[in-house]
Amino acid sequence: MTATRNKKPLFVKPQKYSKSETSQKLENTAADDCQRCFLRLEAYPDHACETRQGSRSCNYCLLVRHRCQPLPDEIKPAAVASLKKTGKARVNAIRAVRQMIKDRSRRINRKASEQAARNKQLKREPEDSL
Repeated sequence: MTATRNKKPLFVKPQKYSKSETSQKLENTAADDCQRCFLRLEAYPDHACETRQGSRSCNYCLLVRHRCQPLPDEIKPAAVASLKKTGKARVNAIRAVRQMIKDRSRRINRKASEQAARNKQLKREPEDSL
């Protein structure tokens, strides 16, 4: 006898909004969205990042069980500009923002690994002098 469990789907299609509701929500999206929801706009233009009151994560991040990360302040102007575009230009602008996020992550990781290497070398130097 097999027991069945209620499994939550990993993918849920976003709600459909009217054009006026969608454009109004998208104006505020870049300022309030997490990275995951913003980048999801590339494939699902009607997606809206919504957070329950008192929750630290947006509904979509809770659903897929990922940590909700806000857009970095240095990337927000590009994100806002990308949402003002339409069609293929908008998709390309969101892809450019995605690349900016990747480059930023690589830069941060590179600095952290360089700092760790320096710390490791500093710990070894006193041993060598003995």
